[in-house]
Amino acid sequence: LVATEDGWRRVDEIKVGDQIGTILGSGRVDQVEKHDNKPVYKVKFSDGAEIRVTVAHQFHAIVHKDRAKNAANKKFTPLRLDQLEVGDMVRIAPAIMPDNPVPDLPDGWAEREYGFFIGVLLGDGCITETSIRRNVVKVAVNTDEREWVRIIRDILKKAGSKVVSLDVNEGLSANLTVQNGSGASLLVRQSYVKPAYSYEKRISLEYQKTNRQFLSGLIDGLFSTDGNVNLTSNHPFLRLKTTSKQLALDMRRVLLMFGIHGRVVTIGKVKDGHIGDRVITSRHQQYEVIISGASMKIFAQYITLSHPDKQQKLQQAQLTFALTGNTW
Repeated sequence: LVATEDGWRRVDEIKVGDQIGTILGSGRVDQVEKHDNKPVYKVKFSDGAEIRVTVAHQFHAIVHKDRAKNAANKKFTPLRLDQLEVGDMVRIAPAIMPDNPVPDLPDGWAEREYGFFIGVLLGDGCITETSIRRNVVKVAVNTDEREWVRIIRDILKKAGSKVVSLDVNEGLSANLTVQNGSGASLLVRQSYVKPAYSYEKRISLEYQKTNRQFLSGLIDGLFSTDGNVNLTSNHPFLRLKTTSKQLALDMRRVLLMFGIHGRVVTIGKVKDGHIGDRVITSRHQQYEVIISGASMKIFAQYITLSHPDKQQKLQQAQLTFALTGNTW
């Protein structure tokens, strides 16, 4: 995918004259090369990102051998993939923020508000094919977080669900549940959210190509549900947990459009859970998108979290810490 003024687009859609993101900002494409029948390589980065390219793909890199000789060397050199080695440092740049209308925006919804709704569904929402077929949408909540439960209840009612029931599982764990063919399930069917299990969720490319208002709402929804703010060390950080690797990589890409660098980290399988005497074992890895330093400061400037406790911690991070440094 290439960052363009119109949003992320596949490289085979790029034409001469298109405006795309470069190290120097937006630039116009002068020439398009097509490499047929060439080997394709997967390149993995230490921040969790992955990209598939041919050997002709060019990166801005600091060669690790040069850094070994001179630790102060921070000069980037344009290098083809076949000139890179494991250990070389590759430059990561912010992406262009598009300004396109949300293609499935329902009547009466503000773009940020709808983005928040979609983010909540991608976070703590249960939106499988089976549940949507039964017109059921569930959002996991903690009954101890009364203000947050009210916020989720209100957004589900906004979606047209008049009755929102609170189904308590065990302890403080519960689901806000709606079952209405003309409510939240209808909005899901009309949206670009693909019904999926948690480990299959992703942010559709149609949403990644929208605009700042919608995407800030989507980030809010995801981080308010599955995110947390850690202030227990001298280096505070914000993280999003998910069992979907693709969702983590999609979030990293969306954050780049805000000038925020998120690192995707694999942290192993989800711990076993319990429902009564029954042990629930997960077969899936868990991933985190971690934001720290200057990127955390930018996040706090552009994104307001609707979850009251998490927003309070985010503000506390701004007040208490300098939030400097970067991982670009």
